[in-house]
Amino acid sequence: DVYKRQVVAGALPHLLYNIKIDEESRERIEELRERVLGRTDLSLVFYFNHTNVMDPLLVGNIARRIETREDSQWIAPMSFHNTERRLKNITYLFMAGVVKACGIETPRVIQTYQVNNPKYGYTEMDSFKQNKKFVRRLRDLGKRETNKSVSMIISPEGTRTKGALDEGEKGGLVDGGSLLAPVLHIPIGIDFKGRQNENRWDFRRRVNIRLGEEFLQETRRPEDNQLEKLMVNLAQALPISRRGHYNNL
Repeated sequence: DVYKRQVVAGALPHLLYNIKIDEESRERIEELRERVLGRTDLSLVFYFNHTNVMDPLLVGNIARRIETREDSQWIAPMSFHNTERRLKNITYLFMAGVVKACGIETPRVIQTYQVNNPKYGYTEMDSFKQNKKFVRRLRDLGKRETNKSVSMIISPEGTRTKGALDEGEKGGLVDGGSLLAPVLHIPIGIDFKGRQNENRWDFRRRVNIRLGEEFLQETRRPEDNQLEKLMVNLAQALPISRRGHYNNL
């Protein structure tokens, strides 16, 4: 699984994209790796702005440089809607299979914006029943019964945007992350150069990746306005044109 992750998250992104990481972010990656190695009890949440289908792969490229502990359990929730067995979802289903082959758990979740939305047809009860499986799994992992730390990759916006950061959804980032405490939240800003189209893969385009300020949560009780604080940290890792909802905060 470790070897597969090295190939998929390590080499593949550089073959598909022209990735640029500024010097400050490179230094922060080194600092975070040493910091994480010094705490076996610390779990990690890597969260990012979502504008492209392949964003999670780019995030994985950065995450694997920081999380080098071999016993960490990786988990990356995926959209329930995008992973229903339909022909139009074949790309997402293929990606889910690749991620699972790398030893990463992919629980399926229904996003907040899809509930009571005629386009998707999910009710609040549908969301509760489906998402409680994800919550239960995080709770079990948070108990550290296997003495493993957890590394989670998640998009707090819940869906791809046209390039500007949208308002974050509380559920997975704050509530989910709190179940893993002590946890370090690490924002990763992704900036594809040029006009963004959320339905394109944009292969071979230049993409700038920058780390924002991390946030350490020692207990399961989140701080007041924690979601806003985390999203502002992510916004500050992006150019002004991509900060969207958080541009003035």
